[in-house]
Amino acid sequence: MADVKRLFAAIEATDLAGFQTLVADGADINASHRGYTPLHALIQSKPHAHGAAPTAEALRMLRWMLAHGADPERLGGWPAVRAVILAAITGVPTVLDVLIDAGAKTDVYVAAATGDLAAVRRAIARDAAVATSRDASGLTALQCAAASRLWQGDAARATRLIAVAEALLDAGADVRAITISRNQPVTAAYFAASAHHVALFDVLLARGADATEALTAALWNGGDAFAALAERALAHGAEVNRAEAAGRPLLNDLIRWGQFAPARWLLAHGADPNRAQREGLVDSDGRALDSGGWTALHQAAARGNAAMVADLLAAGADTGRRDAAGRTPLDIARVAPLKTLLKKARGIMHS
Repeated sequence: MADVKRLFAAIEATDLAGFQTLVADGADINASHRGYTPLHALIQSKPHAHGAAPTAEALRMLRWMLAHGADPERLGGWPAVRAVILAAITGVPTVLDVLIDAGAKTDVYVAAATGDLAAVRRAIARDAAVATSRDASGLTALQCAAASRLWQGDAARATRLIAVAEALLDAGADVRAITISRNQPVTAAYFAASAHHVALFDVLLARGADATEALTAALWNGGDAFAALAERALAHGAEVNRAEAAGRPLLNDLIRWGQFAPARWLLAHGADPNRAQREGLVDSDGRALDSGGWTALHQAAARGNAAMVADLLAAGADTGRRDAAGRTPLDIARVAPLKTLLKKARGIMHS
C-alpha cells in the first residue's frame, strides 16, 4: 500500500523520475487507488478543473507510462471508464491524441465522445444495436457523447456532438438509460449538465429526458451554466417541488451543502421552503441522520447562514415548523445572530 501511495503521490507531483524509480523497484504501473489507476489519475489530475492544457511534464509522463505498460483499456475514475473516454470527459484533446497514437482502442463509444459523426453512422449501419449497447464501463454511446467536454471552445465539435446524439436517438438509444456512478444513478442529461453543454442538454430534454431529474443535475452540476441549464429544464416541464437530491427536497440539499446561488435560483422559481425531508436518511458512511422532517429553514439554521435564512423567511418559510424530533429551526440554530433573526421573525409572525 505504501508503494501505491507513493506512486500516486508522484503522479500528483508530475514527478516522472520518482515514478520511474518506483516502477523499476516493482511498483505496479496499473495499480488501483480509490478507483483510479495511475493513468487515470494523471489524465484527471484535477477532477474539477476540466479542459486545462496538460503541461509538458505531464505529457512526457503520459507517453512514458504508455510505453512502459500502462494499460489504456483498464477502467478508472467515476464512473469507471477507459482512459480515452476519460480524456474526452475532461475535455483535453491533446491527451486524447496521445492515447490513440499509443494504440488505445477506438470504437463507437470513442467516436460518440469525440463527435465523429461519420464513424457513429457507420457503426449504426453495421449494427443498430450499438445505439443501446454499453461499453465495458457501463456507459452507452449517447452518455459518452453527452459527457464529452471536447466541445468547449470548439463550435464545430459542439455541433457534431449534438448530431451524434440525434443519430443515436434516431437509432433507438434510450435517453433515460441509467448508469451507476458512486452508487448514484446517472443519465445522459446528467452528463450533459455536468459538461455544461446547454444545447445538447436541450436536445435530450426534447427527446424525452426526465425534466425534473435534469433540473437536479443542472443545479448541482451545471457550474457557471446552471441557470441556463435549469431554464431549459423548466421549459420542458420540470417541477421544482418534485425535484430531489440524495432523498431530500432539492432546495434542502443545495442549502445543506452550501450551494446558495442555485438554492436562491430555485426559490425565485417557486420552490416551497416548507417541504420537509423524509426520515431514514443516512450519510455517506451509512450512519443515520437526525434530520427527519427538516425544512429548508432547518437546514439553513443548522449551517448558520443568516443571509439564506433571511431569503427563506422572505419566501414564506415557517419558523414554527417542527421536525420529527419536535424541533423548530430556532432550536436547530447554533449562533446568536441567527437565533435573534429567527426570534424576531417568529415574533412578527405571532404579533
